[in-house]
Amino acid sequence: MQHPTAQAPFITRRRPPRPITGRSARVGVLLGFAVAFAGGCDSPRDTMLAPDASPATLSAAGAFAGWSSDDAGELQALLKQERERTRQVKQDSKDTYAALKDDWRASQKQGLVACRPLPYEAESEIVGPRGGVLNVGPHKLVIPAGALTKPTVITGEIPVDAKVSVKFSPHGLNFVKQPTLVLQYRHCEDASAGTNQLVYVSEDNAILERPRSVDDAAARAVTGEIGHFSKYGVATGRSDEDAGGETQP
Repeated sequence: MQHPTAQAPFITRRRPPRPITGRSARVGVLLGFAVAFAGGCDSPRDTMLAPDASPATLSAAGAFAGWSSDDAGELQALLKQERERTRQVKQDSKDTYAALKDDWRASQKQGLVACRPLPYEAESEIVGPRGGVLNVGPHKLVIPAGALTKPTVITGEIPVDAKVSVKFSPHGLNFVKQPTLVLQYRHCEDASAGTNQLVYVSEDNAILERPRSVDDAAARAVTGEIGHFSKYGVATGRSDEDAGGETQP
């Protein structure tokens, strides 16, 4: 009886790896850089604290320089909270805006410039020691480098009112260097250009202080330095009779 011939097992021989030539190495390095670059580039909104056309343009690296990722996360969460809050205020203020449009010419109070009311506007950004610019509607706040010692969420709001007014928070925030505030009054048809000034006001628009300012008649804008965050407006002329008012030379 013949036994079947045992077959030898099939052995697969692995080909030795090809040596990496100079050209292959260069291609691999270039591909590695391309993958790393594509993975590290987010959208402009992710890599910048404000888009190029937004009220403030601040790089994340500049705002968070020297701060931990935990600090950055907390600030971003606070920034999101402020934007959601002001978005809701804007929605809630639409009825007030519609009512004020009908009688804005009769709403002048305590020397403040009477204006056609603007709809509610707000902007929130993170500003760090390198400074930045915050545009709120037609108004602008310029925070110089060195004014703040740490990254801070800054919010500017234009309340629905028949006057020029804007308020900033966090309320009472003080600065190492004074920011410059520019308030436009182009929407105030009855305002006499060249005689107006920046004023610090209470929540009910009583004039509390008159910081030194300059009225640009051509631009129809008042510019002055402010020492703290609160509510500011535009008043006509000078007066020593404002409630609790203080006039700075």
